[in-house]
Amino acid sequence: MLTLRKLRLSRGLSQKEVADAIGVSQNAVSQWESGNRTPTLDLIIQLADLLKCTTDDLLDKQAEPNNLLKLRKKKGVTQKEVAEAIGITPVQYGYMESGKRNITPKNLMLLATYFNVTTDKILSIEDDENPGWLEIQEKPVPVFTESVFMVPLVATLRCGYDAAGKRIYDVLKEIELPTSYRTRYGEDIVLIKAIGESMLPSIRPRDMLICKPGDAWEDGTVVVINLDDSDTIKRIYRAEDGGIDLIPDNPDFKIKHMSPDDIQDLNPHVLGRIVRNMGQDM
Repeated sequence: MLTLRKLRLSRGLSQKEVADAIGVSQNAVSQWESGNRTPTLDLIIQLADLLKCTTDDLLDKQAEPNNLLKLRKKKGVTQKEVAEAIGITPVQYGYMESGKRNITPKNLMLLATYFNVTTDKILSIEDDENPGWLEIQEKPVPVFTESVFMVPLVATLRCGYDAAGKRIYDVLKEIELPTSYRTRYGEDIVLIKAIGESMLPSIRPRDMLICKPGDAWEDGTVVVINLDDSDTIKRIYRAEDGGIDLIPDNPDFKIKHMSPDDIQDLNPHVLGRIVRNMGQDM
């Protein structure tokens, strides 16, 4: 994180002063600046507050295009009305809508709830006419004009394997999806139905989720992870102590930290990652 070093120096702070301010060792700050380690989400937020910058500035992210203007016009509201609804200033919202500033995870979830769409629709640059484009609504009826293929809706991502090494699932039924999804996400995708409220508002109970099986993940990935012989959906981050943090989007639910010892004892296993929320009642 070379940007961390630049921001620290611009504020006239030493590594030790930064470390003391956020309660970590000077070596941890040095590791972050050298790129050998990455701070956890809560520490990134503390660093941004200390250095008077946004998390996007700290991570040196470039703003990306979004569909906020289209969604706002469709709803017939002003920038000020949207800003007031999610608790930010009209200037802040204007920067997000114009693409001059990235949308924070918190604001992304608030905007998805306000516009009654998935977070995927806010961030995607596809057009409304694109097949498979689904808003979150009570009973969406997708109309596909392209060819389709069958995707299994499974009870769990836990599976067995046949003689050829192919995964064998407990399949509830098969659902048609556009073949473009196979091109984008791969032949092995499956659907699961969300249960529980820990990932609200980005994932609601009964939302259909496209999952990419496998144990690969990066910080911030929404994964299906097996804990205590049951599956749960959470955002996953590497913790500074070498463990992992499982973070719900719903602030009413607690973050679960697993130390290296916890991981060794409980053997949590990432079964797959969520690549798209298709909404409800497909």
